[in-house]
Amino acid sequence: MSSPATKVVAAFVERGGRILLARRGPGQNDSGLWELPGGKLEPGEDARTALARELFEEFGIVAEIEEGELARNESTLRGRRFDFIVLRAEFDPEAAELRVHDALEFIAPEELHRFPAAPLDGPVLEVWIAERTATNQGVSNRM
Repeated sequence: MSSPATKVVAAFVERGGRILLARRGPGQNDSGLWELPGGKLEPGEDARTALARELFEEFGIVAEIEEGELARNESTLRGRRFDFIVLRAEFDPEAAELRVHDALEFIAPEELHRFPAAPLDGPVLEVWIAERTATNQGVSNRM
């Protein structure tokens, strides 16, 4: 019998066609890789509550979290199953204290190749790039 998937929630903060990514700081798993900020759900938490808590713990900020999932991806990494949930969020990155990360950047789709993504984030970022490309070609998107 396999163990249940670890639920991870992440913030999708978008401004002017760019998304906010955070670089994992020294001493962290996947140090130096870029991710949508967030973290693991604790027992009994829903995704919105967990994301608000994680953003406060990681950046000392209070974020507005929208209802409804923007994206969801299930994957297996290093022998563990993950359920990666992305929610739209809004907060002021300039007010953020970098407690876990060592950088925050708003990144355009065409710049993402210069920002190596953390394993859980990569598939979601690839969809975002594809949808932005399709939108620029006149096709609607969901992200």
